[in-house]
Amino acid sequence: MGILVALGLAIIAIFLFAINRKGWISNEALQSLSSIGSVVAALAAVLAFLFLPSTTHQATPSPTAATQTSISLITAVIPSHTVIPTATSLPTVLPESATLAVTATSVSMGGQDIRRGCISTEIWKPLIDGESPNEKNGCWQLQQWGISAQDNSLLIFVPPSPDDQANGIYISLPDTGVEVRFKIRVDYLRVMDTSKTVSIVTGILDRTATPAKGKFLYYYAFGIGLPGIALVDWETNEPTFLQNFAYNSDHSVLFAIRGIDLKIYFDDAQLGETINLASYANDEKAFWIGYKIQATGSIRANISDISITEK
Repeated sequence: MGILVALGLAIIAIFLFAINRKGWISNEALQSLSSIGSVVAALAAVLAFLFLPSTTHQATPSPTAATQTSISLITAVIPSHTVIPTATSLPTVLPESATLAVTATSVSMGGQDIRRGCISTEIWKPLIDGESPNEKNGCWQLQQWGISAQDNSLLIFVPPSPDDQANGIYISLPDTGVEVRFKIRVDYLRVMDTSKTVSIVTGILDRTATPAKGKFLYYYAFGIGLPGIALVDWETNEPTFLQNFAYNSDHSVLFAIRGIDLKIYFDDAQLGETINLASYANDEKAFWIGYKIQATGSIRANISDISITEK
C-alpha cells in the first residue's frame, strides 16, 4: 500500500512542476500545494515502514512453541513405548545354551588340566608298557614316554627307537550319553623300515573287559605311503581304511555315544558306519589317547581342545 501512495505523490510532483513551467498556476499556490505534499509524503513513509516486509523485523516464536518442537523430535527418535532394561527386569533363568555350557565345563576336566600344563593324576590314568610312571604335584611325569602337556595341548613326541612301543593315557567316561571332542595335528609319522607302521591312537575302550575291547582311530603311516586313518577293533586287530589326511593341519574329531551307538566324525563328516557298543559295560567306558610304534619309527603330534560333555 505504501508503494502505491509514494507512486501517486511522484506523479503529482511531476504534474506541479509541469504546470509551473507553463505558467498555468501562481507561485503562491504552488508553495501551498508543496507543503501539503510534504505532509502526505511523510505519512506515506510511515505507512511504507508499517506495511512493507522487513528482513530484520521477524516474529520470535514463543517458548511454548519451541518446547513442543523439541518434544516432538525426541519422540521421533525414542518412541514413548521404549523400555530401558534395569537390573530387576533382566531374566533370572539362563537360556538352555548357557546351561549346557556350564555342564560341559564341569564335565570337561580332561581338557582343563591339560590347558594348565598338567596331566592330572586324579583324572587321567597311564598305561605304560612294563613301567610305573612317577607323579609330581598331582601331575603325571610321562615325558620319557613321549607324552606331555604343554602349549595348551597334549604333545606326543617319540624319537626313533630299536624297540616297539605302545603307551598312552585314558580318562573314564560318564555312563550316560557323552561326546568327546578334540583337535589333532600330526606333524609327522616316520619309519626307516618301509615294512613297519607308526600310529597315533584315539578311541573308546572297555577298560575292564577280558579280552580287552576297544574301537580306535589309527592315524598311521606305512612305509613311505600317504598318511591315512583306519578304524581298528582291539579284539580282532583288523584295520578298516577310511581316508587319507594331511600333515601339519588341524583336524576336528568327535566320538559321540548315544545309548549303545558310537558315531565317529572327522572334520564334521561321519567316518564309517555307526558302531554297536552293546557288549561294553556302561560304567567302564573310557577315552584313550596314545601311540603304537614299531621299531625305528618316530612321531610328533598335538592333541588340543579336549572336551568331554555329558549328553
